[in-house]
Amino acid sequence: MFKSFVITFLFSLSAFSVNSQIKVTINTDLVVNKMAAGFGMNTFAIMDSVVVLDECNGGYRSWGGSSWGATPEADDEKAWAKIESYMDWLGMDYTRLSVEHRVFEPEKGKFSFDNREMKVLYRYLDYFEKNGVTVQLQEMYPNAKWLAHKELQSDAVGVIKSGPADIDAWSDGIIALLKHLLYVKKYSCITYLGIANEPHHGWSWWKQADGVTSQSIIPALTLLRNKIQKEKIQIAMTGPEEMFYFWESQNTQKNFIPLVDAFTYHEYMTINDWWENRESKDWNPTLKIFTEPVKAAVKIAHDNNKPFFFSEHGTMQFGLKKDDRGPSMHAAMLKDVEFAVRFSNLGVDGFSRWSLLNRNNLDGQWGFIETYDRKNFKMLDPEKYQPKENTYYGYGMLNRYIYRKSFVVKTDISNYSPTDSIPALHVASFISPNKTEATIVVVNDKQETLNANFGIKGKNDYKKWYTYRFDYSQRNRNDLKMNPLKEICGKKIKDKIPGMSITVYSTKKLMDGDKGLVNE
Repeated sequence: MFKSFVITFLFSLSAFSVNSQIKVTINTDLVVNKMAAGFGMNTFAIMDSVVVLDECNGGYRSWGGSSWGATPEADDEKAWAKIESYMDWLGMDYTRLSVEHRVFEPEKGKFSFDNREMKVLYRYLDYFEKNGVTVQLQEMYPNAKWLAHKELQSDAVGVIKSGPADIDAWSDGIIALLKHLLYVKKYSCITYLGIANEPHHGWSWWKQADGVTSQSIIPALTLLRNKIQKEKIQIAMTGPEEMFYFWESQNTQKNFIPLVDAFTYHEYMTINDWWENRESKDWNPTLKIFTEPVKAAVKIAHDNNKPFFFSEHGTMQFGLKKDDRGPSMHAAMLKDVEFAVRFSNLGVDGFSRWSLLNRNNLDGQWGFIETYDRKNFKMLDPEKYQPKENTYYGYGMLNRYIYRKSFVVKTDISNYSPTDSIPALHVASFISPNKTEATIVVVNDKQETLNANFGIKGKNDYKKWYTYRFDYSQRNRNDLKMNPLKEICGKKIKDKIPGMSITVYSTKKLMDGDKGLVNE
């Protein structure tokens, strides 16, 4: 009932009020963080079906999540040309690229490096290598019968839920994959390696022989790390790839300090600050409540010279069953961008939203690009591929206009209305790695239009700005053209920020047909 009220409130934009002048000061000389990666989305080389069961009071559950399907065959040149053109537009900085152990080692000691899913993996890696994208290679789960505990080998769900029964053989398989990708295929874009998706949760994967108790990834991670060091393989280990439940994350994070080179967590449960009366805040914290735990986690990471990533994130609060469009709603997308903006200012080094290609009918509509006919359960013809409404353009405002490994610089906001206890305007400012370009991202998550005055301080000469915007009036469309709305000269920007909008001010002029920014 409350959820229905909030959504009704959210989309009742019958009138706007203009607030008093908000002052935003950006100091380009004061660096908050140099991001280890940037902004991107999850990608997958998993094509074969994973068992789907009827669960959840008439819903259903794919035990592979939505990490499979919606991907064309690697030799479909027309399809991949279309997909790559969309990736070009987005300007991906960082991706978490996932496989299953089954894909490359279907039987113990017997490797398959030339099958259809491996060819998809190469297709992605060829693109990421060419375009300088930071890749986190991720084994989602083994899903190989020979690696599953004997007690779980009798059914498909047991196999995919199982942690590896033989971690020595499992780690040898990972080593073989790394040697093939790094030394034979010579991919230099693979920077990070994760070994398990969301382990240690009661509902998730990597289970012991009883199929219920979580199997710790720490012994497996320790063994694999030792083998990687012995083989002198140049790759950074990530972990724990758990959900960032803020009441326990600091304890789990400390357990992984000696084991990983980068901390990686997932987050789907946060809500907007104006939804602060929502019950069960332990499970649905506002972004404001979430701030201190993230700040503490980033400090632990950076104090130990390790980056901190949200390698999966998104919004579940508007629906999460079958082909529910909740994850792709304008409100969900706006919150996801605000999440990234606010926590960039806290030092988070990379964000990978779920997910580039998605069937959109397994656990909600998560994709950036529509490649799958979810009514007829088959791939679309490539000429029918299209951007996913809201998600593609909204989150694309981060990817497209910000370089990989940018500096986040100090941004201060003042002069809010004294009657506004929950600020609506959220701003992050980025300087390119060579300090030649600057980008300001502004999110207004409430209904009212806000007057804002941006002042840019610093010795660098950022005096010409181009304005780009994705606002509420453009919601639910897949045919937008993102060209500059106006050019602004000088170190002061005065603007009216529409309600429920994302505004970008960038020194870089990009026409809609230009590629998004990745590397200078």
